[in-house]
Amino acid sequence: MRLVETNKLIERSKLKRPLKYYKFHQNLTDEDFDVMYDDLKKTGQKIPVSLDRDCNLLDGYTRDEILGLLKSVTILYNQYSFSSESEKLGFIVSVNRKRRHLSIYQKCQWGLPVYDQAKKEAVTRQKKGTLASQDAKGKAAAIAAKAAGVSTPTFERFVVINDSPARVNKQNALESGKTTIKTVYNLLTKEERSLPKTKIPKGSYDVILCDVPIAFIDKGGRGAAENHYSTIPPHKLMKLKIPSADNAIIFFWMSPSIMYYEIPVTTKFAWAGGKNMFVRDIPTPTYKAILDAWGFKIIKNEYVWDKEIIGVGSWVRNQHENCIIAIKGNMPTPAKLFSSIIKERRSQHSKKPEKLYEIIEQMYPKRNYLELYARRKRKGWSSHGNEIKKKVGKFA
Repeated sequence: MRLVETNKLIERSKLKRPLKYYKFHQNLTDEDFDVMYDDLKKTGQKIPVSLDRDCNLLDGYTRDEILGLLKSVTILYNQYSFSSESEKLGFIVSVNRKRRHLSIYQKCQWGLPVYDQAKKEAVTRQKKGTLASQDAKGKAAAIAAKAAGVSTPTFERFVVINDSPARVNKQNALESGKTTIKTVYNLLTKEERSLPKTKIPKGSYDVILCDVPIAFIDKGGRGAAENHYSTIPPHKLMKLKIPSADNAIIFFWMSPSIMYYEIPVTTKFAWAGGKNMFVRDIPTPTYKAILDAWGFKIIKNEYVWDKEIIGVGSWVRNQHENCIIAIKGNMPTPAKLFSSIIKERRSQHSKKPEKLYEIIEQMYPKRNYLELYARRKRKGWSSHGNEIKKKVGKFA
């Protein structure tokens, strides 16, 4: 950011007042507005408004409004030059949040538009193969943290909280300052931080079997997954980069206890004509949200595992589990078809039927197989999982 002109006069009619900048403006109380009005009327404008090189009004909307009421033709201004839109937003946020009594969480909320813009700019630079200017260097979180007036680690924790559907339970306490960002962050990431750091294998797999260690909002009961192994929240699973081929099929295990539990998924819509976009959080079944995020948007069918032993549950005592079949691209139909019911007696917690491996290998023979969150290695498969004790091919 560079100050290019200071204490200059410009005709108010030449000012531009974009809504995207105006929304950061603080509406004064009637009493404070009257005080500023009387002061400007008696002594005139002493503090310049802030403009960019295109005469967009960045700061000083109330002064501009009052000068309009006073029939003033000109306005005193300072003009700034910015290297990027994120730097400009950072300036606006920094100036305006200093006028408010904000909690740390609220300051981070103010920094969020800066963060989103800085990420967009980074993606654009990567596509074009260009470097950031000296002023625009640094991670998006660091740029936003500076504008918000918080530390970079604090803002990074805020981003994790903001991405979590569970934040709604702590929102009021965070905004009021009754609890801290670090406390909520530690609570939300406790289980994930305890997981061993195993990497998902690289490659291109067209047949994938997956038994995700998904965290569920209802953690009660002796059968709950959390009582047996570390789990991962749905929104974190959605962000995983799955090494699937353009044309692929996935066999995705999902417990009936959580299969229809819905999570909010941010979705973009377009008005008629497609020019104006708006965003809404759409309640989506957990399994569909994860599969869509991974690119497997077409559900074809499912296998139902009859465990032959009655289990536990909240509404019914479960004796089955679902294995959803979904595809991406132009995956062909199977070479061989099987019954949708797999009967195999349940053994240890979460262990899936051995029969399914044989079924998959006959449905799609001689393919590139991958099992995610596996518990043991299998010949002919690449495997990934924190509970695998021995090496699994080249991906251990």
